[in-house]
Amino acid sequence: DYRIKKNISTFNSEAWTKVKSVNVRKFDFNDLAKDAEPGLEGRTDVIGFIAHELAEAGIEGAVEGEKDAVDGEGNAVYQKICQVKLIPVMWGALNEALNRITSVLPSSPGSASLGLLN
Repeated sequence: DYRIKKNISTFNSEAWTKVKSVNVRKFDFNDLAKDAEPGLEGRTDVIGFIAHELAEAGIEGAVEGEKDAVDGEGNAVYQKICQVKLIPVMWGALNEALNRITSVLPSSPGSASLGLLN
């Protein structure tokens, strides 16, 4: 709700560049996945991201934890992706993409009927 926000401005933090820099991956979870979250192990053909690749893109809050982290006993501490944090960045990239598309489309009745010029 806008009533609880201040310093509102249009988000333009190179969302296009950030989204383009991260590959969407297809992968299978190995047996260690059960330590990160029970039920993940054995899942195959998952489409998603590699946490440290996403962190390198600089999307604030999208990844919790550090790459290759271990606790005091040497046990792996796995990174986690907060997918909700990706939505505004992807939305911004989509807006930038649509603006680029509409800037190169010719003005014609056909393109207007597709809703691309509004």
